[in-house]
Amino acid sequence: QLRRLGGLDVSGDALATWGSGRDSGSETEGGDGATAEELDAEQKTLELWLLGLDLSPHFLAVGRRLLELCPEGGGEANRPWVNAVSSDARISLRRADVASTDLPDGAADVVCLSLVIHELPPEATREVCAEAFRVLKRGGQLWITEMDFDTPGFTKLRSNPLLFSLIRSTEPYLDEYADYQTSGQLPNDLAAIGFGTVKLTAATGRHFALVATKPADAAAAASSSSPAIVEDLRAEFAKADTHLKTWESKKSKPDGA
Repeated sequence: QLRRLGGLDVSGDALATWGSGRDSGSETEGGDGATAEELDAEQKTLELWLLGLDLSPHFLAVGRRLLELCPEGGGEANRPWVNAVSSDARISLRRADVASTDLPDGAADVVCLSLVIHELPPEATREVCAEAFRVLKRGGQLWITEMDFDTPGFTKLRSNPLLFSLIRSTEPYLDEYADYQTSGQLPNDLAAIGFGTVKLTAATGRHFALVATKPADAAAAASSSSPAIVEDLRAEFAKADTHLKTWESKKSKPDGA
């Protein structure tokens, strides 16, 4: 999916040769395992391992069960899942604090944070990204997908006090995240951590995708004369907001549904 987004330089080394026995990927905050399933579908031909980390035993159990159920499909008509995937021994889910994974330095080619940061206060986000930087190999990449409160859809949502309060009842750090994200501080924090190139682009009409690359050259990474490159390409590759409105969802259903 990242390869199809405009403006992002997803490393060929990080993606096309992700694997080969020694290479690896890490999905922090594994949640229900959906991202693991999608990556598995994309990388069936590669020798890789993928580790999903989460602090919730419940969601880890859900993720493991979904991987078991993949071949069976879902729904009353036994329809397949959104992505045609199957259980794969290369995927494992583990309970761990993503800010302190206990993984060795340089263990992963890719670290993925998919809809994680809005669940955290900014200081915790910095700790998680610093841990990602540590476990990445030289030239490895951090992939982030998140809500974009600079988009009209989320701006409008946040301006509705009642609706936003209801959402915050289950997302306690959402307001802090919105301030943090719209201030543009996230790419700057990633640069301060040590990432050499940080690029972000529009993923949907309401979300952004970001790729931060760890410098391949240790000497260049240590040199203060080589500042990080931060590129914001969201305006150039802006997408229409296709988020379905409630009334449109009801309108599209047949009578009696």
